[in-house]
Amino acid sequence: MDISLHGEKDGLQLTKELRQNPQYKNIPIVGLSAHAFQKDRASAYEAGVDIFITKPVQGNLLMESLATVLEQKVGIKIDIS
Repeated sequence: MDISLHGEKDGLQLTKELRQNPQYKNIPIVGLSAHAFQKDRASAYEAGVDIFITKPVQGNLLMESLATVLEQKVGIKIDIS
């Protein structure tokens, strides 16, 4: 989820809505942002992201983060080696 999405709602609002919807409340969410301040990280976690990564992100870090959150949230283990 890009935290700084432009449009009617930003990524934080969309994340909150996903967490409030019983159908999607357990979906894994990786928050991405170019903003690296602690307040941005805290806002993302408060909204409900599982992992927060700042951009630009290296491919291996993104893959590791996705594998981690998938294993934690839905029990899917992915070998990324």
